[in-house]
Amino acid sequence: MAHHVLMVCSPAQGHINPALELAKRLVKKDLRVTFATTAHGLSRIHQAIDIVSFASYSDGFDQGFDNSIAFADYVSQFKRLGSETLAALIRNLASQGCPVTFIIYNSVVPWSADVADELGIPSALHWIQSATVFVIYWNHFRGSKSSSYLISTTNVRVTGMPLLNIEDLPSFLQPSNTNNIAVESLVELFEMLDSRRIDWVIASTFDALEKDLISAMEKENMTLLSIGPLVPSAFIDGKNPEDTTFGGDMWEKSKDYMEWLGSKPVGSVVYVSFGSLRVLSPMQARNIARALSESRHSYLWVVGSSEKALQNIEIEDSERGLVVGWCNQVELLAHPSIGCFVMHGGWNSTIESLVAGVPMVVLPEWSDQTTNAWLVERVWKCGVRAKVREDGVLEEAELKRCIELVMGGGEEGAEMKKKARELSWLAKDAWKEGGSSEINLDRLLEKIVA
Repeated sequence: MAHHVLMVCSPAQGHINPALELAKRLVKKDLRVTFATTAHGLSRIHQAIDIVSFASYSDGFDQGFDNSIAFADYVSQFKRLGSETLAALIRNLASQGCPVTFIIYNSVVPWSADVADELGIPSALHWIQSATVFVIYWNHFRGSKSSSYLISTTNVRVTGMPLLNIEDLPSFLQPSNTNNIAVESLVELFEMLDSRRIDWVIASTFDALEKDLISAMEKENMTLLSIGPLVPSAFIDGKNPEDTTFGGDMWEKSKDYMEWLGSKPVGSVVYVSFGSLRVLSPMQARNIARALSESRHSYLWVVGSSEKALQNIEIEDSERGLVVGWCNQVELLAHPSIGCFVMHGGWNSTIESLVAGVPMVVLPEWSDQTTNAWLVERVWKCGVRAKVREDGVLEEAELKRCIELVMGGGEEGAEMKKKARELSWLAKDAWKEGGSSEINLDRLLEKIVA
């Protein structure tokens, strides 16, 4: 029987990209792969790649999310309907002569493992954040009997890691956290890993980047099978120069920005993007716009979901600055004119910047972004974390300081650029013949076909 992998993904761009890239890698190993997300999520994907089959399950909002529903109710409905319709999809594929033989799911849809068990199909978790964050959660949630999952101490020591300050932890563990639903979901996920005695997960990282954490988990009988960086081949191993996109964009790409970049000197452009989900407040957008306008550097700002926040803000110096809605980020970061990436600290963006060898200014907001900012500034030393006011707003003077620190000709900025280049080499080594990620992909293949 042919091996058929079903990848179950939540409908967010940052979840879709690494899942599709892993899917492409598995297809190259002669596996059949079907990618499944919600019906509405699937309807938003533009120019889907043709080497992977696409399918959908339902979260109850096939025509789009209803903002009037309480999020807790949505999460409950997502689990119930998602489980039912995912099982129906798997049965339907079997009836068509394409039975699913292995399921890979991410941390937002852990109920996929229950569906897999009910249908007698082996499965694996695809962890799409850093190994560092996995270890923090593993230490904190696994087997915990505490009535409160928040951490109140000033400094935290986690196996295999330097000392962290409280603000460096994922936001869901900080005293200021109000997102109890996220915490409950994490508790459910790590209790599931513990109760099922799951001893390996797929991790979107690479050995050389987080080797101490990966080794620490091995000592606790948990293998983080690092398969990354998960970016298109053209930018990581060069084996397929035509593979320049993930193949699942949920926004239409803007035009002409690559031509604009081509007119700028090497390393002269500040690239700004805060991902697909973050919506800037008008005040925050205004401060960023002023800082960019007053800096002496050219800039390209991809506004994404914050487009409305910029409607009443005048962007000056159109020749020096360009504002667009969406872009192919891996292609943009690889352009030689990019000298710095001002970003939110999402794991995908962090990894993509490392692959490109571009130093970062990080403005984290929530989830793992705070820990990723710590990694960038304190561990890898390839960027700086911007400091915000008590109300979370980044002032224009602070952003200008950070940009100048990275882009200026000073010793500190030069060291950041050097570290970024070194990490880029390590990232690309992982996918060379005999590289750690290439080896781990083969180890995953062995588990799938066993």
